[in-house]
Amino acid sequence: MPKMNKLLLVFFMMMTMQSFVVFGQQKRFETGMEAGPNIVYMGSSPDDKTWLSFVGGVHLQYNFSRYFSIRTNFFYERKGEKRDSSAFASINLNNAIIETYQKYDYLTAPLLLRFTSPEVIGKRIRFFLNFGPYFGYLIKHVAETTGLDYLNNGVPNSITTDLTSHNKLFDYGIAFGAGMEIALTERVAITFEARFNKEFSDKTNDANSVSDSDPTQATNLLLGFTFRFGKDISLLQHRKHKY
Repeated sequence: MPKMNKLLLVFFMMMTMQSFVVFGQQKRFETGMEAGPNIVYMGSSPDDKTWLSFVGGVHLQYNFSRYFSIRTNFFYERKGEKRDSSAFASINLNNAIIETYQKYDYLTAPLLLRFTSPEVIGKRIRFFLNFGPYFGYLIKHVAETTGLDYLNNGVPNSITTDLTSHNKLFDYGIAFGAGMEIALTERVAITFEARFNKEFSDKTNDANSVSDSDPTQATNLLLGFTFRFGKDISLLQHRKHKY
């Protein structure tokens, strides 16, 4: 019986060491996809409300070491706001609620410095912090207004106006976030991140524009899928020290 216990102990230690080797390795490159809800607040008037939208795209990461990396995304991101107002209808002396949706579609690309912690919980989980600037390009801006058409027996009516020309096409700001990475295999992992974006630029290029000019704040809640490739960093560093 003692001999069997020793064999089991040796087997357990070998499996544990193998697990440390597999999940402790760090590849030079990472790529994959990220997507999730986007919580936007434009803050241009007291009537503005938080806007729930979406963001998604691909990422590419270069690992300088096991703990420091540079990362970029190529995202499609929807920003915007909803505003309610009242219009007095003289025909039947009632107030009509008018809803206006401002929708901004961007291509965004952050350039982030990432710090990743050592592995915890069985060498599978790591925590990380991201920080850096982001840049955006405006694809389209439309305003959708809905209300009751009292000239047509109170039938709901909707008007869509393209306001892209009233805006600056390029956008920039700062981004920072925190999250965790769970290794599924040596090369595959899933990530969860909350990333806050603060816009610094003025969106409008017209002082009389109907577009809102206040900087936008957005929180991305991202679920990601990562594939690692390239040579193992620890092996490369070992070879450098060897020679």
